[in-house]
Amino acid sequence: MHTKTKINAITLGIILATGSMAEVKAADDKELEVILVSAQKRVESVKDVPLSITAISGKELQSKNINDSEELSSRIANFNISQSGQGYNITMRGLGSGPNQGFEQTVGTYVDGVYRGRAYQMRSAFVDLERFEVLRGPQSTLFGKNTTAGALNITSAAPTEELSGYANLSYELNNGSTFDGAISGGVTEHFQARAAVKVIDQDGYFYNTLQKRDEVGRDGVFSRLTLTWQPLESLDVSLKYQHDEEDNIGITPSQPVAEPVLYNAPLPAVFGDVSSYVIGDKLNKGLSTLGENEQGEFKADYWTLNVEWDLGQHVLSSVTGWQDYTMLQSNDGDHGPAPLTYRQASDESFQQFSQELRISSYNDGPFNYIAGLYFQITELDFSELYRIYPLNAIGPRDYQSDSDTQAVFAKFDYQFAPNWQASLGLRYSQEDKSASRRLSMIELSSGTPINDMAQVNVPATLQAMGLPAVLPTSMYLGVLSSQLGLEQHQVNGERNENEFNPSLYISRKFDDAMAYVSMSTGSKAGGYDARANLASNWQFEPEKVIAYEMGAKFTLDDGAADLNIAVFSMQFEDLQTSTFDGVAGFYVENGAESSS
Repeated sequence: MHTKTKINAITLGIILATGSMAEVKAADDKELEVILVSAQKRVESVKDVPLSITAISGKELQSKNINDSEELSSRIANFNISQSGQGYNITMRGLGSGPNQGFEQTVGTYVDGVYRGRAYQMRSAFVDLERFEVLRGPQSTLFGKNTTAGALNITSAAPTEELSGYANLSYELNNGSTFDGAISGGVTEHFQARAAVKVIDQDGYFYNTLQKRDEVGRDGVFSRLTLTWQPLESLDVSLKYQHDEEDNIGITPSQPVAEPVLYNAPLPAVFGDVSSYVIGDKLNKGLSTLGENEQGEFKADYWTLNVEWDLGQHVLSSVTGWQDYTMLQSNDGDHGPAPLTYRQASDESFQQFSQELRISSYNDGPFNYIAGLYFQITELDFSELYRIYPLNAIGPRDYQSDSDTQAVFAKFDYQFAPNWQASLGLRYSQEDKSASRRLSMIELSSGTPINDMAQVNVPATLQAMGLPAVLPTSMYLGVLSSQLGLEQHQVNGERNENEFNPSLYISRKFDDAMAYVSMSTGSKAGGYDARANLASNWQFEPEKVIAYEMGAKFTLDDGAADLNIAVFSMQFEDLQTSTFDGVAGFYVENGAESSS
């Protein structure tokens, strides 16, 4: 067996202080750390937030040697992150979006207050963190659309006034290493800086017998510079810039598996040896004789500007974000040794600008509120080139999408009796979206566009279905459309959506506990399918959810243990699903109703 074993990290911690050291609890102090979170756009104890939330501090991530979001998700209930050929899939309470460039994730990701809705951006989120918050259930009021199943609220570490830093080196036997570190300190009395870097050099856990290499390999450098400035006692300014580069050898550790009944059955020669279709630690994909080579190249830049201005009885907040990335990759579409499909090129580029303005009252009376405005513009360009060997065809696909989003939101908290509080959330949003998609067909052997041919030599695969050796081009394209769901087309569209998402929470505090009930709504924007093979599979409608939840949070044994309980019901309408069409692509459709 070709096995790989993970060993614990070798960790070097560096702490340099120019002033007094922070207070450290005695070793016999059994009280758990109380984590402060910003799940409701205020800094408060996780025990006081009336929703199902798991929060992990950056120190805990380091102490447990958790290096990426996939490893973290395996330790958190009702939450999962996995990687596919199209990026990262995030599911909450069993629900997620699936792979398609035409829509955002059902679980919204926010880093330092800026929305990251694309599947590829999860690889950039896990760098020098102060806190990772998993918020279950719709979070539309304060976070916005596309959080129907939940949200990830991630906060990167901020600069310190005292000189400090750390360095962690994690080595996995026969796989590679991960290094991350940071140095932070005051430059002047009112100016601080922090530099952080994460370096990944991994070979992968699987051995690809056809390519004669380990997969999936990652070679990446993720770096961030953070500057904070206090020009006035009441004004805080933070600027963060992050640049990421990552190269991949192999894309996904996926294997096609044959049913046991087929082990002794004759298979078409194109599939090769059936013994390669078993679960194991070896991959068998990427035919080098055909020029197949799974690999990827990812580059991204993120700018975030946060401004907090204390006005006396209110705090004015501004969050400005600019982000862009490019992803170039190729991958084996059939995931095995059979020459069926291969995506020889996939080029995706994305840009987003967002601006949020909030005003918050001081959280020191019976009535408090948060109100704000939000604006976002995005541009996405996606193209791919698929080889379909049984059809002797190449299918170039091009997709473009632009969207503008505006929203106004507010949340009102009222303590209507001692230890009782009601919270009403309201959000109204509008989104304008336009998109286009084009799919063409080219003969693989000659490189000639099929539209330029008077007649087509029918591949042997289709001749086995009873077709003649030669067909007029129009008739051949008709067969592809009617029998295989594959047609040349060009479609365009524009749409406008308006959504209103209210929520209501009622909570009761006790000496060592808090109980709550809630009703919340959410919506996920409709849009246009990026990867369907038929023109009719083009537009899909918004996804909506209404959720009910009851929960309680207990502090036990004088703080030595916490117990959190939640009972929930989530009812979805027009759930957006990405479905394999059974031939050579995926398409998005709205399901009827779904519940969790």
